[in-house]
Amino acid sequence: MAGVAGIDEARVVEEGLARQRGSTLAETTPVVISDPLLVFCRDELYGEPTFVPVVEDPNGVHGFCNLSVAAKVKQDGGRPLHGWTIWELPGALWTAEFHVVWKSPDGKLVDVTPKPDGETSILFVPDDTYPDDFNFAARPLNRRRRIRPDLDRAALAASMISSLAESQKAYETGRAAKAGLSLQAWMERKVPGDRLNDQIDVVIRAIGDLEEYRDDLTKGANYFTPDRKFIALNNEAAKAMEKLKTMLAQGGGNRE
Repeated sequence: MAGVAGIDEARVVEEGLARQRGSTLAETTPVVISDPLLVFCRDELYGEPTFVPVVEDPNGVHGFCNLSVAAKVKQDGGRPLHGWTIWELPGALWTAEFHVVWKSPDGKLVDVTPKPDGETSILFVPDDTYPDDFNFAARPLNRRRRIRPDLDRAALAASMISSLAESQKAYETGRAAKAGLSLQAWMERKVPGDRLNDQIDVVIRAIGDLEEYRDDLTKGANYFTPDRKFIALNNEAAKAMEKLKTMLAQGGGNRE
């Protein structure tokens, strides 16, 4: 977070910042680095993820990782290392959040920024293309990806066809021909949609729109005045997330 002179001022503004962050998801550090998660890190972040310990430090202030690390470097040496923290909403999505950790003089990575939910480690993707003196106010926006894969409609349609009785198959073949489609293409149209995947995509779009607009409003400052558009986007994201949480709590994944 930019625009704050030092750690003492950061501590003062943190409470106010917490009230202005807008809607958030109950995300946490991934337990394992799955193959799909590894693909996300390589595709979107161009790096390899590694677990980094979160260590309590007197310089650490939540929401001000850049200042926390700068104070740590001043006190104990080492250097800042920029990159991405990976958060996971289990069964739904991953979020990559731009972050900075402390690289000690002996090369160890440590996250000195406290976490509000008490995580003892983060999953971090280093990015050495950002210099030590990178202006954190110009940090890139969060990036997200749905965890659940798209439906394999072709495979599901083929399974549906194989289960048809000959009379049913002939009937569906006739209907497909009238529509100018093959039986396979016709049956793919009949594969039920995935309501949970659809809702995850809605959430990703809604939060992305909110964060992009919030970034435009702040322009590197610590405070901003929410306008009507921000409030509307925040409400839209909140409603989408509550619906997603409800679906996840109910087991989700039921196709239409």
